[in-house]
Amino acid sequence: MFQQPIYKFEEIFTNELLNKEKIDWYGLSVNPNTIKIIEKNLDKISLSWLSRNPNAIHIVEKNLDKDSVNWSSLSGNPNAIRLIENNLDEVSWYWLSGNPNAIHIIEKNLDKIIDWDWLSGNPNAIHIIEKNLDKVDWSNLSGNPNAIHIIKNNLDKANRNFLCRNPSFMDLFPLNYEEMKERNKFFAKELTSKVFNPMIKKKEPRVPFDFNL
Repeated sequence: MFQQPIYKFEEIFTNELLNKEKIDWYGLSVNPNTIKIIEKNLDKISLSWLSRNPNAIHIVEKNLDKDSVNWSSLSGNPNAIRLIENNLDEVSWYWLSGNPNAIHIIEKNLDKIIDWDWLSGNPNAIHIIEKNLDKVDWSNLSGNPNAIHIIKNNLDKANRNFLCRNPSFMDLFPLNYEEMKERNKFFAKELTSKVFNPMIKKKEPRVPFDFNL
């Protein structure tokens, strides 16, 4: 049975959707993996939504003169730093606060950070957060993977729902292997005596005795 080459799949699939007018151009505009399709259909994409797309900066950059550029979305785009640096008067400081690649800009403009919600969740803003614990949003901070050492000392302020979703959650409970070994010494000794009992060995010759305890 004849099969289309793999490299033709994207073209065939896209053309099929285009013919049936089933493409959601708003959704497609924010998809970082559809740049080739976007580049061939610039008349259909949403420049406002495209401003969020980390792989579409080269397209947005050529259309900065258009009112449809969304500077709020662009301010949070981690790949838009150069555009942000050259257009600070257009920046949304609220959204920029959550941009992990904009810390150097934020550090120089802390007086413009009017909402610490997003900054509290920024994994690269820990050194700023540590100096401003009275301003942080503890819910967002509880979900910040780089803030576990702060949360550990302020568990009474942590949001457990956000904390349980934190990728670094288990770092709150580091395993002490030496302590575990010490606590289980008696059990290990008893288990060893049972396993290596000659009577058991005689009755169950197929039981392996190479336990690494």
